Amino acid sequence: MPHLKFLGINTIYIGPLFQSTSHGYDAIDYFKIDRRLGTNDTFKDFVDSASKK
Repeated sequence: MPHLKFLGINTIYIGPLFQSTSHGYDAIDYFKIDRRLGTNDTFKDFVDSASKK
């Protein structure tokens, strides 16, 4: 994250990330991060890291 901030990047686009059966656009649970991407806790850590100034 520090390197992205050094480069002046202030936006991160995240594609489908909710629990799905195959390609991400067929979400089956909008309250869980897709198990292939991590967990709700790891996503929370990512968001916390990205939003630090």
